Amino acid sequence: MTVSSGNGSLGERFVGLELQLGQWGEVTLEAAMRVSSETAIYRTNHPEVVVKIFDLDCGLPDEVSYGPYVEFQLEVANFEEIQSLSPLQSLVPRFYGADIHYERRFAYVGMEFLAGQDLQEWCDAGVKHGESAAWVKQFRRTAYETFAILERFHENRIVVIDFKPENVLRLPDGHVRFVDMGAFFTPRYLGKTKEYLYSATPDYAELLIDSANVESGIPLTQASDIFASGVALFEMVTGDSRLSLAPETAEDILQDASVYLFRDSQIKDTWKAYPHLEGVLPLVENQLREGRVLFSELWHILKGYMASGVEQWDHYSDEEKDELFLKTGEDFIRGHLSESLAWLARPIARATTLRSLRLESVAELMALVRDPASQEVLSLLEGQNVFLQFLKESGQSSRPLERLNAWDVRFHEESGRWAISGPACCQFVEEEAAFTSVVAGETDYEGNTYYHLANEDEPGHEPQSLIELKEARSSWIL
Repeated sequence: MTVSSGNGSLGERFVGLELQLGQWGEVTLEAAMRVSSETAIYRTNHPEVVVKIFDLDCGLPDEVSYGPYVEFQLEVANFEEIQSLSPLQSLVPRFYGADIHYERRFAYVGMEFLAGQDLQEWCDAGVKHGESAAWVKQFRRTAYETFAILERFHENRIVVIDFKPENVLRLPDGHVRFVDMGAFFTPRYLGKTKEYLYSATPDYAELLIDSANVESGIPLTQASDIFASGVALFEMVTGDSRLSLAPETAEDILQDASVYLFRDSQIKDTWKAYPHLEGVLPLVENQLREGRVLFSELWHILKGYMASGVEQWDHYSDEEKDELFLKTGEDFIRGHLSESLAWLARPIARATTLRSLRLESVAELMALVRDPASQEVLSLLEGQNVFLQFLKESGQSSRPLERLNAWDVRFHEESGRWAISGPACCQFVEEEAAFTSVVAGETDYEGNTYYHLANEDEPGHEPQSLIELKEARSSWIL
């Protein structure tokens, strides 16, 4: 079966197409799940497999569309690079193969189908139903674990670049996975940054900084991902990636052109280098007139506004200016958040502010998002938990107990003691998790299974390696 030659949408043209896909042999494309102007993701006759189609038809007989062609090449190269990095393999879909058909003007990538919702879909549903206390706790955990994955990419010298909620999938069991491989800045570009095709979504990027750095051969850094993470946090809970301004505030700023004219001149220079951005990267003046401001411009506007509008601004020390600047921005962001999510104002502000004041690592962002276990629970764990006592006696763990979050601990009613989740215990012992044996005990009515350390003299119980519980969120060690 061949591709339809009609002018149907990209989500329809490839239905019924049969492709050869590595270990799966011949697969047939069924309904499209997601469609953009140049790509579409199709379900197939194998429920475990999806295929991403890149439309290469540019309307000319002997040419292919350059943008989708390069995106296809990048995605394949990034999948292959991640396959070689064992710490990252389980954090993205499995890669099943790729190919390009020049005559029929398309390319494709086969990958694992992951059921779930992207973070924006999941958050929209949670916010719509009133942000219950239980949902806020789930949101906090999901955000923390998403940033933990981002940190692992950084540990492997990969900057994700196009980080946004729709590119992160939340699975039914609560785990998260990154599902878009197209924009990564990986180690293969170090020393040859100018060869990197910079591709980012304007609302989540500091285009003026990053595009200039790429042109100058300066490697991109995790500062870009930290910024995008702050914007993502805001959009997940508000549904908007831009900040709204009251008409009187916007008009007040517009009266002082010195606040925005320099930024507008920089934006116009960026348009000259990248003409396609003119439609998606508006001038600051236009953002103010619309009353919706990009995060990449918020802090520049605020800095100029405060310099001209705060009484005796020049009498403040640099440290006092920075403190007042950050607090003012944080208060402004907080005004867009509901009461139950007001705590997000600080991590959003510290992630999106000017680079000179920004958080230096994703670990610092995680520290602002986390929900630490109470000191009372930590004290009880230290005195009662057999697993922790074993670690202390064997000198295995260097992980501070204070890094446990509220979701890492659970009270075991039958024994009257607190337990630590299997995944958290694996982090405590790291490489030794594969050589630490535990034995399953009872399972409660919610499906939580409680384990204890294996005893060689214990009859009738089959021990298993602690590493097997690395992803088991319903496992608990006493």
